[in-house]
Amino acid sequence: MAFGGRAAAGRLTAGAAWRRAAAVFALAVRMGFAFWRGARQARRLPPEERRAHWDAVCRQEGRRLRRAAEELRGLIIKVGQFLSTRVDVLPSAFTRELAELQDLVPPEPWPAVRARLEAAYGGWPAPGLAEVAPEPVAAASLAQVHRGRAADGSPVAVKIWRPGIEALVEADLSTLGTVARFIARHTAWGRRFDLMAVFREFEETTREELDSAREAARADEFRRNLRGSPEVGAPRVYAALTRPGVLVMEFIEGVRFDDPDVPRFAGVSGRELSARLLRAFLRQVLQDGLFHADPHAGNLLVQADGRLVFVDFGMMGRLSEADRRAMARLLRDLIAEDWDGVVRECARLGFLRPEAELARVRERLPGLLQPLLQAAGQAGAGDMPRVLREAAAALQELPVQFPARFTFLGRALGMVMGLVVRVHPEEPFERQFRRALEDVLLGREGRRRLTANGSESPAAALAARLLRGTARLLRLPGRVERVLERLQSGEAARPQEEALARSFREVRDAAERAGWLLFAALAWLAGAVDHALGRGSLPMWLSWAAAAAGLAMAWRAGRRG
Repeated sequence: MAFGGRAAAGRLTAGAAWRRAAAVFALAVRMGFAFWRGARQARRLPPEERRAHWDAVCRQEGRRLRRAAEELRGLIIKVGQFLSTRVDVLPSAFTRELAELQDLVPPEPWPAVRARLEAAYGGWPAPGLAEVAPEPVAAASLAQVHRGRAADGSPVAVKIWRPGIEALVEADLSTLGTVARFIARHTAWGRRFDLMAVFREFEETTREELDSAREAARADEFRRNLRGSPEVGAPRVYAALTRPGVLVMEFIEGVRFDDPDVPRFAGVSGRELSARLLRAFLRQVLQDGLFHADPHAGNLLVQADGRLVFVDFGMMGRLSEADRRAMARLLRDLIAEDWDGVVRECARLGFLRPEAELARVRERLPGLLQPLLQAAGQAGAGDMPRVLREAAAALQELPVQFPARFTFLGRALGMVMGLVVRVHPEEPFERQFRRALEDVLLGREGRRRLTANGSESPAAALAARLLRGTARLLRLPGRVERVLERLQSGEAARPQEEALARSFREVRDAAERAGWLLFAALAWLAGAVDHALGRGSLPMWLSWAAAAAGLAMAWRAGRRG
């Protein structure tokens, strides 16, 4: 408390900075020694006792870091939250302790906040700001938010960075960089997981959180991306009132996303609310490329008309167009259980470590992930923590890594998952995620045309099954072709090789023929249902043409067989 309080009040003297750095170094030494000693002790134990002992050590050190972060505050809280997302490189028992860390700290006293406002605007009252309430509506480690009123009477939210926070952050980054460099140079773990790349990503993101002009620009871009959406929005930025250390935005009236009174207040069911969040998040990731990286319940407000509004844009993530396309393919392949495609896209995105053998990963992946997908498909809200723990354990068994640029994406996805199962626990998360992904990738309007009274009709269910079945069957000939090539090259020689090759060719041709027949049936079905519903959005000639093309390809495959 003493370290965080003195620094946050803007009086980070040289003595306070040294004491704070000493506390961080001492914490790192104690934790490093505890992990070293725990690993040595575990090696002396019988195999059946090692896991339990190591988990106990990880829980103890995770608890130690959490308590230290709550005392030191400032950037150390952000570090704990950041580490809680790295389930790919850190033990799950350790990250679970850090997941409880909340970025909630006492607010700065009003005189210190007013002094910051006076420095930002060159006096008080500020031009364009008629009023700022002394009591904040929210306070976190880097900034706090006050309700205010613009000169024209409009209600505004005034985000004010804590006095002295810039000096505190720079001091903490310097200390943490020293610790990270030591671990990266002198431990196999630090070298294996490119710790310095992870630290640089954290450092860059943290400095961005202190830049009010940058946050204003990203908030404005985020709002433009949502323009025209009737169900999701973002507040307007008052660019003319924004200054270094102060950001002014439209004040949003609403209730928290996880408030149990949302259905009564906004007339939106938990099912629809979770669907809107999933669709919005997937569109940000797969289409816009700019996503909200801190979507906890306090940053998601539901208005009286049911509109979901994102607030607080200090932590944002960005994906390149190539990453977005690869991510979309990965999600499609994962849902279709196309493990060849999953491995290929994971390698393309950098999720596999350089030493990973793709063939071995392909062999092990189904056995590890299929049970998890099935569990997620049946899990309710109470079961999701167990499923997530099992997923983290499965990741530990594979040569996977999360590149630094995806760290905040994983954190955001975990937050979204937690909110979805909290507000709509009646339906498994996997099913909700699949439906939202189909809406985003295939177009929600297409699903709506096959839907009646808000529930999926038999035609919609059949279309979805045909779509997934067609995709799998059309991929099968390529897989068989690869097996044939291996047989012909002698790489997979077996007795009666010619008979086996002939059987594979028959399977290939039959699968291709069946796939094109299913495609033709799906094309015809889409046009017929659209015509029956009287929408007329899909011309019948186009439906028939697609069906005819599918039949022609099936006939061609049959002749070749």
